[in-house]
Amino acid sequence: MKLTKSLVTLAVVIICIVGVLFFVYQKYEKPKNENFAEQMNISISAINDDKQIVTDLQVRVNSFFVKNITTTSHGFVLFQAPVNSTVTLLSTSDDYYHTAISKKLSASMTRMTVELFEAGNITTNHSLDINNNQINIEVQSDGLFKNPKICVNWGLHIIWLNSLDELRQVNDDEYPKCFAIDDVNESSVMYSFSYDNYGVFAEIDFVRFYIIDEQNNTFEHKVKFINI
Repeated sequence: MKLTKSLVTLAVVIICIVGVLFFVYQKYEKPKNENFAEQMNISISAINDDKQIVTDLQVRVNSFFVKNITTTSHGFVLFQAPVNSTVTLLSTSDDYYHTAISKKLSASMTRMTVELFEAGNITTNHSLDINNNQINIEVQSDGLFKNPKICVNWGLHIIWLNSLDELRQVNDDEYPKCFAIDDVNESSVMYSFSYDNYGVFAEIDFVRFYIIDEQNNTFEHKVKFINI
């Protein structure tokens, strides 16, 4: 008798649990799955300087790689993805800075356009205050120079060189010192450095500055210490 009651109680508990799970599925999971399964077309393009360009993009859906596509200079590339999914476009061409955009798809969103930027050109000038052991270097750009750093090396009679602007030092195996700087975009920025030296400066003495962006585009500027 007791065993029968226990079995009945267990059956009632199981039925209640199944009922709750079925209710949750019908109310929340089933509608979500149905919406997720609904596919929609997206028109994909890439632009540079307000013009459509041909470039390579990687397409991800909900963080998973789906395919690589190549955009066109006219029209769009069609891609199909589930409604309510998150689509990410990642540029992979080294002709432009790598850029990613992500959007959650809805019935009202039919286009995705990623704006890409080419690396700008850098010009540099300097002034040297040999009495105060200071070098000021001006960095100018005619476009975007992204995630740049200033790296330095020097000649025989220079002992060390430091930033007077409290720039954050970053590691680079190719140079004795590198400092992170802000993006330069059609602008001009001045940076100051102090140095220490010993002996008399000679022809072999110099400080070279290298302005380097995230794609390793590099511009060099040399400072000499004689004939100043």
